[in-house]
Amino acid sequence: MSARSIRIVLAVVGIAAAGAGAKEAGKDPPKETAKPQAGRIGAEFLPMAQASKLTKPALKTIERALQDQGAKPEEVKAVMDALEGAVASGETKGLLLLGVLEEGPAQKAGLKVGDVVVAVGGKRYDGDAEKLAKALRGRAAGRPFPIGFIRKGREREVEVVAVDRATEQRLIAKAKADSLPAKPLQLGFDEDAIDTLPSGWKAGKTGKGTVARWAVTEDKEARSGSRVLAVQEATNGARTANVCLFGGASYQGAILTIHLKALDGEVDQGGGMILCAQDNRNYYLCRLSTKKGQIRFYKVEQGKATELAGADVSAEPRRWHEISIHKLWSDRIMVSLNRKPILDVRDSTFKNGMAGVWTLGDASTAFDDIEVKPQARPQPKGT
Repeated sequence: MSARSIRIVLAVVGIAAAGAGAKEAGKDPPKETAKPQAGRIGAEFLPMAQASKLTKPALKTIERALQDQGAKPEEVKAVMDALEGAVASGETKGLLLLGVLEEGPAQKAGLKVGDVVVAVGGKRYDGDAEKLAKALRGRAAGRPFPIGFIRKGREREVEVVAVDRATEQRLIAKAKADSLPAKPLQLGFDEDAIDTLPSGWKAGKTGKGTVARWAVTEDKEARSGSRVLAVQEATNGARTANVCLFGGASYQGAILTIHLKALDGEVDQGGGMILCAQDNRNYYLCRLSTKKGQIRFYKVEQGKATELAGADVSAEPRRWHEISIHKLWSDRIMVSLNRKPILDVRDSTFKNGMAGVWTLGDASTAFDDIEVKPQARPQPKGT
C-alpha cells in the first residue's frame, strides 16, 4: 500500500504516519540527513501514542483503507489487532508497522506488517515516537543495525541494512511491475472478419438452453471504426445467460471499460460486463438493462446469481452506454455508468480471472471498445 494513501486516510482520522517526509502529531517533520547516502528501510509506521487515541469509526476507516490499498488479510488483521490492543490498554510505546516494500530492507530482515518497533541501534525510545522515527531515518545506507520490535506479545530483534533512496525507488518500480498480472487489453473489432467470432473469445452460457451465436457485424454507429461484437442469434428464455469470455488475460486489480448498445429483445434489452471469471458459471457481472432502467452488480457462483448492489437509471436503447469498473486489489469494486459513479461493492469471492461480455435470454446487444487496464499492487514508500 502506498505511503501517500495511508497518510491521507490517517489525516482523515486526525493522525499522521511516521515515514520519510511525514509529519508526526502535528509537528514539523525532522530534516533529512545531509549525507547523500542516508539510509531507508522501505517501511511505513504509525506512532502507538496516536493509535491509542483512536475511536471506533477511525479504526474502521483505517481497516477499510488498508484493504483498499491491497494489504493482505493477515496484514490487516495484524494491524487491527495492534491498534485495538493499543486503544484498550492505552499503550503509547513504539511505532506500528503499516506497510513493507517488497524485497526492501525491512521485509528482507523479517519485519512484518503489525510489528511494533521499540528500539533502534540497541537503544529504546519508550514513549518518544519522534526520536524513534528520527533514529530510523538517521541510519547510514549499507551499514547493518539492529531493530527491536514486539510481535504477538514477544520482544524480538532483527538486523537491517538500509539502502539509499535510488535503490529504494528501483525496488518500488520493480514491485509495481511484478504485481501486474497481464498487459493492458484494448479490444476493438475492426480488424476482424464479418460474421466470425474474434480470436481469443469463446461463447458459452450460464444455465440451461442453447449457446447463442456471437459474431462481428457492421455498425455504422460503432464507437470506433464500423465493426462491433454482437449477439447475432439467441432464442433463450429468462433463465439462460449468454456468455462470451476473452481468455487472453487474467488479472486481480484492474480498471475495465466496456461500451454496449441494446438492439432488441423480448426477455431483456441490454447486457453487461463479466469480470474475474473462472468459467461460464462463476464470475462477477455488472449488468445494464435499458428495458427495466436498472444497473445491477451480481456474484454468480455455480450458475446462481446473487445481487450485491443496484440502482435505477435512465438508459435509452439503441444508444451507446459506457460501463467502467474499478476492481481494487482488496474486496472493493466501484462502478460508473456513462462516467458517473453509481455503485460501490465489497465482496471477496473472486480474486482474479477473465473478462467477458454477457446478455440475457433473447437480448440482441452490440459491444465495442473493450478495455482492461491492470493495476499494480500499491507499495509503501516509507522511512
